[in-house]
Amino acid sequence: MFRSSIEISEKLEQQLNKVGTCVDMFENRDGLAVDTWMEWLKESEKILKDYGYSDTARLAGLRAEIVAEKNRPDLQRNRRKALDSKAASTVNEAQDILFSINAALRDNIDKVTTLVRQIMVPAKEAGIIQPPESQDITSYVENLLNQFKSHEQLKSSIYSAETLVGRFDLLKIIAKEIDFS
Repeated sequence: MFRSSIEISEKLEQQLNKVGTCVDMFENRDGLAVDTWMEWLKESEKILKDYGYSDTARLAGLRAEIVAEKNRPDLQRNRRKALDSKAASTVNEAQDILFSINAALRDNIDKVTTLVRQIMVPAKEAGIIQPPESQDITSYVENLLNQFKSHEQLKSSIYSAETLVGRFDLLKIIAKEIDFS
């Protein structure tokens, strides 16, 4: 399965940006806080599952803890408080799961971006980077990548970059970092 590190990272960042809203709901004792948090957990699980991360099971485990609290027979009074408390207690672990995956992805993306920037200097000096005459930018970037791969000094770095993030993301990073000036 094709996995774009950039795409996964963007989705995880969107999920992480929703955590503050959920915490605000807990703080304000919003009656929908637990349901909103459970939905956030499900959405996060789906993202991880779609991209083949086994950490989805850890998020499901957090949901199970909340469900177990919800179904406790000995909680007649203060059921909502106990449920809110249990759900809120899972926030740090859940966001840590997403954050650690995203941090590893961002680290690889940043390494490749730095590497591409370093490659661009000698590539420009060698005359490899020229404004495209008639090609569309996609074909131009693909041809540029192939030139990098065949260049004796650049090929080991470019293969390392491709290993870290994949061809598709490498092409995106190259396209973003090209400077024709």
